[in-house]
Amino acid sequence: MEQRYQCRCCGYFTLVGETNEDILWDICPVCFWENDIFEDVSDRYSQANHMTLAQGRENYKNYSVCDPKHSSYVRIPQKEELPENNK
Repeated sequence: MEQRYQCRCCGYFTLVGETNEDILWDICPVCFWENDIFEDVSDRYSQANHMTLAQGRENYKNYSVCDPKHSSYVRIPQKEELPENNK
C-alpha cells in the first residue's frame, strides 16, 4: 500500500511509495529538493542538490523553492500533502 513520505526540505508529504526505497532520489514537486539518501544532516553538502539541506530550507523559506533557478518546476502543496493531513 502506498504511503506519503515527508520531504526533508519543505516538510510536505510529497514523496509517494510503498517503502522508503521507492522514493530514493525522487524530486519533490513542491520545492524541487532531490531526496538525497546520503545526506540527512542539514549542514552537509548534498551532491545531488548542490547545496546543504539548511541552504535548501532557507531558500524554500525565502523563494518557495530549494534553488531559485528551479522555480518553473515547482507547485504549491496539495491538500493531501499538508503535514496536518498526514499524522
